[in-house]
Amino acid sequence: TVYRLSKSKKQSIKILSMGAFEDTAAIALKKLGFLIDCIDPVINYDLKTYITKPSVKSQSFDIIISTSVIEHVEYDEKYIEDIAYLLKVGGRGIFTCDFRDDYKKGDDIPDVNHRFYTKRDLNERLLMNIPNCKMVIINIILTNYIPNIK
Repeated sequence: TVYRLSKSKKQSIKILSMGAFEDTAAIALKKLGFLIDCIDPVINYDLKTYITKPSVKSQSFDIIISTSVIEHVEYDEKYIEDIAYLLKVGGRGIFTCDFRDDYKKGDDIPDVNHRFYTKRDLNERLLMNIPNCKMVIINIILTNYIPNIK
């Protein structure tokens, strides 16, 4: 999605990868020549710390990607607010997350997660914290085709 949205202007677009440690999307975009700022608590900062740096300014990124990070963030509403603060007007935040629409607080989840996301989380709860933004949800189902090898 990042490539499709920005391939014609890859040298001028400013991208931030949240949770960039071992993020294959960020790695692939760098190999394609995109300039990406990468943050991750394993390599440098968490978002809460990063946003307080004197060099970090409001509305400074065209695209922010967060690949399967938000479910690990305890205060996800603040996380979304901080990302909205960093996005330029008209910018795009691209997220993937662990999703299970029948999830209820207290259900079993992986030890490293704080929650699974539901349609209500994505369409209502998180958007209440970023009123000048809209959510576009794209469901992509990938199927692998393995030909018969004889």
